[in-house]
Amino acid sequence: MKWIFAAIAIMVALTSAMQVQAVPPPDFIFNVGSILIQFFTLAFLLLSAAFGSAYQFLKARLATRRAKIVFLTASLGLITAVAGGGAYLVNFYYQKQAYGQWLAESKKMTEQAVEQESAATSTSPLDTLQIGQSQEATSTGMAKFEIKATQPLDKVGIFIRDYYSNIANGKFEQAYNVSKRTVSLATFKSWYASTTRIVIENLQRIDETKASLELTLFEGKLATRYGVLMTVNVDGGQPTRVDKSEVRVLSQGGLEESAEGTFFDAHKDLPATTSNTAFRDAIQSGRKDFIVLDARENVEYENGYFPGSLHIRYADLQAGRWIEMPRDKYVYVFCWSGIRGSEVANFLRTKKILAISLDGGAKGWVDAGGRWEGNILFKTKYSDARYQKLFSTDEARQKIKDGVVMVDSREPYKFKQWHIPGSVNIPLMYTPSIKIEEAMAQVPKDATVITVCDAYVNCFDANITGVELEKRGHAYLGRYSQPWEMK
Repeated sequence: MKWIFAAIAIMVALTSAMQVQAVPPPDFIFNVGSILIQFFTLAFLLLSAAFGSAYQFLKARLATRRAKIVFLTASLGLITAVAGGGAYLVNFYYQKQAYGQWLAESKKMTEQAVEQESAATSTSPLDTLQIGQSQEATSTGMAKFEIKATQPLDKVGIFIRDYYSNIANGKFEQAYNVSKRTVSLATFKSWYASTTRIVIENLQRIDETKASLELTLFEGKLATRYGVLMTVNVDGGQPTRVDKSEVRVLSQGGLEESAEGTFFDAHKDLPATTSNTAFRDAIQSGRKDFIVLDARENVEYENGYFPGSLHIRYADLQAGRWIEMPRDKYVYVFCWSGIRGSEVANFLRTKKILAISLDGGAKGWVDAGGRWEGNILFKTKYSDARYQKLFSTDEARQKIKDGVVMVDSREPYKFKQWHIPGSVNIPLMYTPSIKIEEAMAQVPKDATVITVCDAYVNCFDANITGVELEKRGHAYLGRYSQPWEMK
């Protein structure tokens, strides 16, 4: 029997030497090694004791040496299998419990961070993204027209500025000539005949042709504030005319809109999240009063999507594409786990859009058997070791000495508070499409990079950023998720 207990000791020692490192979802591995060791050891000892008693009882009946060896071997194998199987079930149980608890805590921490950021600044996360040298606010200084801009205007921005400047100063024909010209000049003039002043704020480019802005039209003492999403026709790099203009009334005379806000106001008390069951009932009902919005990143959407969904990145929604959302329908929001979806839904509700995020996100929907095209798991398509690699602090320090570029994927306000010296900030989930190439250009050509993160959402973003950097010729090594240890 001595060799049996020796085998037990060896197995316990080998199991004790294994270390499991926790990493953020979706490639989540929980550090439950100590629990497994205790369970496996206890189960093995109890089963071995039971085996010893059974062996003594059957010893007289096992007449031959060969029969005894077969019995010993089979028993030891059975004990190992039962103990190992039990340890696996314990692992599965604790992993599921830990994942649920960790995800709930992550959601709570994310909500707290958003609240703290909102309290600290009245600007959106997009406004805090600093790429290059910041500029002082500028104004045309014209009595009837003013534009408040924090960055130099590009050609499309100048086109939009001049378009509204001409309207404000009564140069209707010049503005009409570059407008959509869907109405007559006389009708166009009548729209702005009572306008005494125009102010433009928050002018932001979304992509090569789209820009969003907030426009205030003064008609004597009456002021009406609009959200405008403008698409400009660009020919040979030069803006030529207004191709499309979508307008939403934000406020009028200090009072919020009424007509377009009717649907939202009637249903605004509905919860901002919904279950898989409720969403499945909606899509199977044949109703036409909703759309499905996928607010994930391009890499995620290309990997797989809900059939018929509208894909608009969260950063682009914040930059102004929220104006494309219907005001008279429910907007069901998809993200990966439900955390971003909750942020998107809350943001859209500030614009009087009845958005509802799916609890558990796309992953929860697929796990529940919901319809889906393509893959849902990032690691299904991106399975190489570098997408799961997490560097220790010592390894990260050595890589920095070796010339590796640290690309910080954390939210802009976090980067501004503190970051690893020499790192660059590319928070992909908070960067409008028009600024992605400018952000990526901060990384030297053909660089070797490690992405930096510190929480669930931005650690997932770090992997997506790594994929985008690879597309541009950089070598992606993995992630570093403990930047506070560099302080």
